[in-house]
Amino acid sequence: MKILYYLGIMRGLYFQMLLIVTGCCIIQQPVLAQDKTLKKRYTRELDSLWSKNVYINALSNDGQWIAFEEAYHKKQSTLYLRNTRGTTILKLATSGIFNFSNNNKWFAYTTPDNKLKVIDLSNLHEEVYNDIQSFSFSYSGNFIAANAVKPDISASLLVIDLIHNNSRSFSNAGDCVWHPTADLLAAQFIDEKSGESVLIDAVEQQYKLIYKSENSVCSDLKWTGSGNIMTFLETAGHQHKIHIYDVAKEKHKMLDNDVLNKHSLNAVIGNRGLSISDDGNNVFFYRKSSREVPDMEAMETWDTDEPWIYPQMKDYKKNELPFLLTAWDVQSDRILEIADKETPSVLFNPNHPYCLVFNKLVYEPQYKQFLEADIYSINNKSGKKQLIIKKQSIQPEFVSLSPKGNYVAYFNDSNWWIFNVKTGESENVTSKLKEAFRDVKGSWTNENIPFGSPGWSEDENLILYDQYDIWLMDPTGMQYQKITSGRTNKIKFRINRDSRRNDLKYLSHFSKNTGISFDLDKGILLDMTGEDFSSGFAFFKKKTGVKELCFAPIKVDEPLNLLTKIF
Repeated sequence: MKILYYLGIMRGLYFQMLLIVTGCCIIQQPVLAQDKTLKKRYTRELDSLWSKNVYINALSNDGQWIAFEEAYHKKQSTLYLRNTRGTTILKLATSGIFNFSNNNKWFAYTTPDNKLKVIDLSNLHEEVYNDIQSFSFSYSGNFIAANAVKPDISASLLVIDLIHNNSRSFSNAGDCVWHPTADLLAAQFIDEKSGESVLIDAVEQQYKLIYKSENSVCSDLKWTGSGNIMTFLETAGHQHKIHIYDVAKEKHKMLDNDVLNKHSLNAVIGNRGLSISDDGNNVFFYRKSSREVPDMEAMETWDTDEPWIYPQMKDYKKNELPFLLTAWDVQSDRILEIADKETPSVLFNPNHPYCLVFNKLVYEPQYKQFLEADIYSINNKSGKKQLIIKKQSIQPEFVSLSPKGNYVAYFNDSNWWIFNVKTGESENVTSKLKEAFRDVKGSWTNENIPFGSPGWSEDENLILYDQYDIWLMDPTGMQYQKITSGRTNKIKFRINRDSRRNDLKYLSHFSKNTGISFDLDKGILLDMTGEDFSSGFAFFKKKTGVKELCFAPIKVDEPLNLLTKIF
């Protein structure tokens, strides 16, 4: 009754205030009509007077310099380069490609008029190179490989020596990729009748031919993580060859369709991207049937017996189903079918001993929001296949491979499970905990949706989220640790992703959820979010635990990963 009484009073006050305000507006109307200094009307054209957002894009390795971008509604973004320890700030016009060198000596960027500008950060002296569309720094940071706007010009590749301020130009250049730990550039050159794959030693200024092709084109250059091995794909019409080159041993090896057919696969090498393990012993590629029938469909035929609607089914049949993952053991020359017609889809990391295979259509059509499939593991050496879990959601939020490939985590029946690929056994690692790991409020379909798993620690402990906190789970399910204490004050802790947005290895694993790992000894940046939308950051290290950096009723975002160098 008291509540209704107070609501009646508030409603009466509201209507009284509304009448007073309306009366004031009516009384003031003639006065305003007589005022000749009327305010200017706001139009959408005025949006261009100020920016719509500011983005932190890059940070030098020593933390001395930061590059951030101011974006506008109807004009080119403006790039700012600022010294974090002083007042120096430069305003730059960029086309969106810019970076710091690894040695913190240079900052380079391209402009809208196709110029490459390189700034010496010690004295702010600027060098300009014309007709450049893209570039990349070498590992040491002392060299730049710059690609010309028009590949057909005489200087389509420019290798710039920043120390000695000179450059060397090459014509007819195609792909080029720097060695991950040396100033060695792998490049491909193409003319009308032939192509060359070469290594350019930027320090010694030496040029070495690796392979010369006739009436074909080479592409898809890749280095292993160690830089000992490089691979590339050769294409002549619809025929493809895979090349692998051992830099240390100066040894070249090739896989073509003739070798593939010796293994009775009745297949040809597809034009999908190559993947190679860091040790260079395993190359993963996609094969296609040699009896593939061309798509001659004259009109759309919507078949109601198909598990998916026509556009989705057509895309699947054209871009996924024909391409089956295959492993080439470079040492033994063994070819292993990872995917087949029964389980054509694959989740894999080239450094892992196992892959996950499944069939997306086995339970389709279904009413559920997420696809479900029977997931199998397959040994990359023996080809042995074993069932992990039946009718499991294959969304990245539900399945995760450990960093070394020894475990598979999956969310099923409101709990997290970890499958040991060596023993073939699964453990429920959350059933003994009173906290819920299923996000009931976050699912509008009433399905089993987890709060999430951002990845693993480097020693293969699974990292999990409940509503507020972060947990570390031993794969056996015998040990666990809650590393944050957010539930008490209803503060949600999550591992920050933005701080690694320039980490290409992390982004590659993140896109496929294959072996994302965090070094807890070095530390990880955590997001903090309160129920009143207060926000901030904390920092976690295994030795010191969680340290709050800032938390206030404001919005904070756009961090970059420098904290491991500070704490």
